[in-house]
Amino acid sequence: MPWLTGTAFLHSVMIQEKRGLLKQWNMILVILTYALVIFGTFLTRSGVLSSVHAFAQSAIGPCSSHSLVSPSSPPSHCSSGAGRSCAAKPK
Repeated sequence: MPWLTGTAFLHSVMIQEKRGLLKQWNMILVILTYALVIFGTFLTRSGVLSSVHAFAQSAIGPCSSHSLVSPSSPPSHCSSGAGRSCAAKPK
């Protein structure tokens, strides 16, 4: 989530430059962005969570990719009428 707070900082710093507002808010956003980067690094490096880029190697990768391309219709291999999910897909 540091990209979200970093983007919020970039937008609010433009307001600070134009109007001189949001100085304290920008400082909070910078500190929060840094803390989220450190926290995310800790979670990934400690093994608590896999990298966000590792989803393509799991069984849910093809389903996630298809839902990004065509969100209105699930692919036939991701779910069936029997309630089988993509994670339960046979190999």
